[in-house]
Amino acid sequence: MKRIKKALCLLLSLAMLAGLCTGCGNNAGQKKRAKKIGISMPNDSEARWSTDSETLHDLLTAAGYEVNIQFAGNDAAAQAQQIQDMIGAGCTTIIAAAVEPSRLAADLALEDTDRQRISGGSAEDEAEDEAHSPIDDGLNLIAYQTLITDSGIVDYYVGFDGYEAGYLQASCIEDMLSLADTTNTYNLELFFGDPNDPLTAFQYQGAMEVLQVYIDAGVLSIASGQTALEDVCSASADDANPRMETLLSSTYAAGGLDAVLCADDTLARAVSDTLFDHYAGGVFPILTGQGCLEQNVNDLVSGRQAMTLLDDCTGMAEEAARVAIALSSGESVDTTDSLDNGRINVPASLFYPQEVYADSITDLLMTPGYFAVNTDGSYKAVTPYTAQKTDSTADETGSDGTSSAGSAASAPAG
Repeated sequence: MKRIKKALCLLLSLAMLAGLCTGCGNNAGQKKRAKKIGISMPNDSEARWSTDSETLHDLLTAAGYEVNIQFAGNDAAAQAQQIQDMIGAGCTTIIAAAVEPSRLAADLALEDTDRQRISGGSAEDEAEDEAHSPIDDGLNLIAYQTLITDSGIVDYYVGFDGYEAGYLQASCIEDMLSLADTTNTYNLELFFGDPNDPLTAFQYQGAMEVLQVYIDAGVLSIASGQTALEDVCSASADDANPRMETLLSSTYAAGGLDAVLCADDTLARAVSDTLFDHYAGGVFPILTGQGCLEQNVNDLVSGRQAMTLLDDCTGMAEEAARVAIALSSGESVDTTDSLDNGRINVPASLFYPQEVYADSITDLLMTPGYFAVNTDGSYKAVTPYTAQKTDSTADETGSDGTSSAGSAASAPAG
């Protein structure tokens, strides 16, 4: 008899739920939000964005979410509009890899107090229900690989630790010049990346934590006097090349340059080419980098570059999906990491780069399948590590979610 009563109760509950779904009014529609998650990527031409979108799509749809994927074509204004459209379509959680992270929040024109109203609530609802803040009830914005700065609307960051990258690069120079044990003075110059990328400032801070001690002690000298972040940033290799030429024709016309901290491989290649053509010194300076670009990996062997950093994205999309599901379900995400975006400390899941030297190419790049050896002994990139997926997400779905630069939605699974 108890089983019959339970069955009748279950049928009655299902009937009531069906009635709510088919005949709900405006109030019910506001209280019962659809499980929709938006994914905003800079473009679909780079493997890391298209592949990560596929991974996110597969994981989120498998969890029962409707996924709206947009590619911005590297247009910051278009990305902001696409995200606004996602919000208007009912996406209350957005995973965004910002085209221009320093301006995305301003382009979205969202303030903390607007978030509940955008997601279907009202100012009156917010005032009456003090137990639920806009951050709890409104938009969940996850910054993916690029930190959104100077804004309180970002809830979480999933990406690389730029501070650690700078720290590792500076530590390479510290070790190779034996700075902790020397009484000599060595000359160093700094080349950092795009000043509009928030991670550039973190990378600079990480590097200077190591270097400043030796600069203050007189063991390191930056003879050009260019030490401030704004003086050592280059938006591209086209900017780095003439700056290096100027340094060589003035400050280092007679040689004497011992090391150049280059924040990434593109900058390292520009600096290396200029040094190779114009440097008057007898010993090639120590160069750092980041990115494991094919030519730079070969430069590790030839001695034109001392080290690079491997930014392995494997697992990053999976982590972003995990965070998105938790936040959209109203759950908290446990983490001990955070990054200051200029207004708030953003909770974060940080991924750390790995140092690659000539003697670790086999272990770090060849064994995982990122690089192979040519017949002449040089190295060639086989699979972009930024596009590498784990076995659990390796199946191709052929979904429309990554096939065009427009929006693509898929129905919830099940």
